[in-house]
Amino acid sequence: MVSFHVTNRCNMRCPYCYANPDNRFDNPPPDFTTEEIERAIDDLYDLGMRWLTILGGEPMLRDDIGRIIRHAKSKGMLVEIVTNGYFVPKKLDEILPVDFVCLSIEGDEEQHDRARGTPGSYRAVIRALEALEGREPKIRLHATLLHSNIDGIERLSELAKRYGAEFGYSQVIVHEYNDTPEVRFSDNELRGFWEKLCDSKAQGHPCYNSDAVLEYISNWPTEYRRIIEKPEEFDEFPQFEFLRCQYGQRYVYIDSEGYMFRCIVRGVKNGPNIKEIGVKQAWEQLAEQPCVSCSYIQHIEVNSVLNLGLKSVLKGAKYILHP
Repeated sequence: MVSFHVTNRCNMRCPYCYANPDNRFDNPPPDFTTEEIERAIDDLYDLGMRWLTILGGEPMLRDDIGRIIRHAKSKGMLVEIVTNGYFVPKKLDEILPVDFVCLSIEGDEEQHDRARGTPGSYRAVIRALEALEGREPKIRLHATLLHSNIDGIERLSELAKRYGAEFGYSQVIVHEYNDTPEVRFSDNELRGFWEKLCDSKAQGHPCYNSDAVLEYISNWPTEYRRIIEKPEEFDEFPQFEFLRCQYGQRYVYIDSEGYMFRCIVRGVKNGPNIKEIGVKQAWEQLAEQPCVSCSYIQHIEVNSVLNLGLKSVLKGAKYILHP
């Protein structure tokens, strides 16, 4: 599984974005050429990649986004695109071959537009939902957990139900360049939110996280910001069964400057560069530096599947196979 940031260009400047260190969105380096991305996809496929997530920046700012998607699908891979929705109606035909569309949304109209600092951005998501309604790609609504939307589970759930989608949240991974009051939470606040989301799913709300993962994060036994760096740290919590992290071994990120890095928790640009040493050598170098465990929910979900957690595997299979 690979998350490929195909551009640093973006039509928004969300202050909590993990992908914008050094304000590089304001002075983006040249993107990969189409041919470079296709070669990287080929090399990644040869190494075993079967699920590609395309993101940015805003990936639909690329004129060749349709060609990139078609190339990945021609190899039989599952493909997801993560977008803020602005260009979905205009480029609908180009993205329809994907299996999944992830639309970023931070709450109701007032919450979303304020969080993104872009008037009209909520309506753009709604227009994207309307354009995708009844189409083949499955839709998930993804919210970043902010103080302004921590009480918005029911509203997001209703929006997801209206358009036949699922929804979920992730907490911000805070680095020095995206540390804002809006994303700082105490452990009690985070635990309370995850417990509420867990209860919400039990009541039938269409949250895309599996029951097992919501229970896992609700019961996380230490500080949520803590990274478990060594297996022996597990001994501090004998009653908790930690998931072993597969990032850097079965899942990696590649950004538009060519850096291959294991995860956003450890930091972007924290790894070898495929433009300098190629995909295979970069992958091998990254796999030599494994992580152990953390509480980032998106990673927990993936690790639960890759560690063959039954509930997560069944949830994923149902999501992929259900018409």
